[in-house]
Amino acid sequence: MKEAYQAMRLMFTMVLACGAAVWIGAWLDDVFHTSPWCLLILLAYAIISSLYLMIRKLGDDHE
Repeated sequence: MKEAYQAMRLMFTMVLACGAAVWIGAWLDDVFHTSPWCLLILLAYAIISSLYLMIRKLGDDHE
């Protein structure tokens, strides 16, 4: 049960980070008229950082 809780938590964190990146990126693109660059940059950052944190967290649990 602990593994399922951890998987759900990591998945929720990634979805929340990507959702926030899309929302903020779209808003910044609207403000600065740079569509779609802010959205793409923030989304890439959110995905990469979420994967990094997921790999780090899973690596810490197996040591």
